[in-house]
Amino acid sequence: MKRGITEIFVVGLALDYCVGYSAEDATELGFKTFVVEDGCRAISDEGAKSTLEMFRKKGITLTSSSSVSGILLMT
Repeated sequence: MKRGITEIFVVGLALDYCVGYSAEDATELGFKTFVVEDGCRAISDEGAKSTLEMFRKKGITLTSSSSVSGILLMT
C-alpha cells in the first residue's frame, strides 16, 4: 500500500454512483474499505439497494460516523 495506507473510509454524494464506484475501486486496489453510511446519500432508493448489495458481495464494510470519530481524515 502506498505510504502504509491500508484502509479507506468513503463518504459523500451519491452513494449509488460516486461513493459506490470509489469504494469498489479502493477494494479492487487492495484497501480495506469502509463506507460511512450516515455520511452518504443516494440518488434513488433502488440505486442504494443495489449498491449496498454490491458492497456486501465485495466485502466493503458499512460503518457509522460515531464509529470512526477520532480517525484522521485526509483530503
